[in-house]
Amino acid sequence: MALIISQHSGRTHQIFLLGQLSEVCNLLFGVPQGSVLGLLLFLLYVAELAEVIAAHFYADNSQRTGIPAADATYAARRLCACIVSIDSWITSHCLKINPDNTRLLWIWTRAQLAKVTVNDVALSTGSLGFSSVM
Repeated sequence: MALIISQHSGRTHQIFLLGQLSEVCNLLFGVPQGSVLGLLLFLLYVAELAEVIAAHFYADNSQRTGIPAADATYAARRLCACIVSIDSWITSHCLKINPDNTRLLWIWTRAQLAKVTVNDVALSTGSLGFSSVM
């Protein structure tokens, strides 16, 4: 606990811009850049996300390597529901998916792609489009 406290107390920040230094500001949040502690705290922060994803898949079908063409629409809807749950979790934890920098890629056969009618997923920050080409 002393390590965490020492990483978060007594830290300041100052900016050098156009040949001048800004005032010194106390940092109330964050972890020093490059700190191993930052990675550990982030992993603890997002660990719950694995449970959100796992709730959409069952042990008997999450390891499937192939989806029959007839099941492609069902699989697409399940994936969309999972993405919406991820977005809800991310939003509730003060994070954000940037739809301008996020792509969803279908990697399926032509027969599977022909049966899928899902083109995008509505998120809290906008819409994510699916593509079959990267």
